[in-house]
Amino acid sequence: MDRQDILKTIQTVCSETVGIDPKEITPHADLRDDLGLSLPDIANILTNLQAPFHLVIPKEQVKSLLVDMVTVEDIITFVEDELVMS
Repeated sequence: MDRQDILKTIQTVCSETVGIDPKEITPHADLRDDLGLSLPDIANILTNLQAPFHLVIPKEQVKSLLVDMVTVEDIITFVEDELVMS
């Protein structure tokens, strides 16, 4: 799976989870400032990304990721890293 496929899946999940227009979800979009996401929104998105990517993200890890996730690019990189490890 390449970065573009990962981005498309993230766009779909974000759109379905919090109702954001997929066109607004670009790699450099800031999750809070540009997309207006709250910490619970980001947590829900991370949780909802588990199924399409066949990932398991423990609740403790989601909590720590909330601090690290600033842009959509951060989510793409996280998913890439997790896919490599699985």
